[in-house]
Amino acid sequence: MITGLAHCGFCHCPVEQWEPMATYQSDRSCEFYNDVHDAAWDLEEQAGTGKVSFKALLRRCRAFKGEYPDIPDFNSSVMECFNILEDCGVINYRGVKS
Repeated sequence: MITGLAHCGFCHCPVEQWEPMATYQSDRSCEFYNDVHDAAWDLEEQAGTGKVSFKALLRRCRAFKGEYPDIPDFNSSVMECFNILEDCGVINYRGVKS
C-alpha cells in the first residue's frame, strides 16, 4: 500500500518504494544525486553540446565532496549517478572525449 508520503523533496519517491543508492547507503543519497545532476546540467549548458564526460563531471563534483564526508567511495558514487543519468536519457556521454 502506498501512503502518498514522499521520501524527500529531492526524489518525491513513495516512502514504501524508496531505496538508497548502492554506493551511498544514506537518506542523503537523493540530495547527492540531485547535486550530481545539477553539476551535469551545468556542464551541458557550458558545452552547448548536451554531452558530458565522466571525467569532467567528476572534476565538477569534487567541489562539493566535503558536503558528503560519509560517502565511502566518492568516485564510485558519482559513477553510479552518471550511469543513472545516462540510462534515463538525462545526459549523453557517448563519443565525448574527457
